[in-house]
Amino acid sequence: MHDLRHTFATERVGLMGIEELRALMGHENIQTTLRYQKVTSARAEIVAKSALENLTKSI
Repeated sequence: MHDLRHTFATERVGLMGIEELRALMGHENIQTTLRYQKVTSARAEIVAKSALENLTKSI
């Protein structure tokens, strides 16, 4: 179950703000959420590509 929480947080990095993730995970303290949050290289690449696409659409 613990690993599932890490996976849940990791997959949502970049999809929502950290405050939204904190609330969704039921944490009172943001520091607790930050411990669960991990950014993988693959996830960082997906988020970067998404940001680039959004920038090029708005130009």
